[in-house]
Amino acid sequence: GIAFILPMFMRTLSLLGFVDASVWIKKFKYSLIAIIIFAAIITPDGTGITLLMLSIPLISLYLLGCFISRETKPFISRETNSFISKGGEQQYGNY
Repeated sequence: GIAFILPMFMRTLSLLGFVDASVWIKKFKYSLIAIIIFAAIITPDGTGITLLMLSIPLISLYLLGCFISRETKPFISRETNSFISKGGEQQYGNY
């Protein structure tokens, strides 16, 4: 159940400026390995079918999170460390 919040977790990190959206795509191969290892640990039997049935939806959720993060504009600018309003101007100056 907690895996379904993966896209929103990725979007939140990108929205706050902690992780750039391009990082999610660049690190896809590491995420793929982590998802397969996670699916192998929590599957009850040793067959590959169960592993695939669990890992394919998790990979799909990760890719959905990549797409959502790419479409999200960061709330905090990394260059200036300042908040950005909806109009694009800086609200509170540099910190």
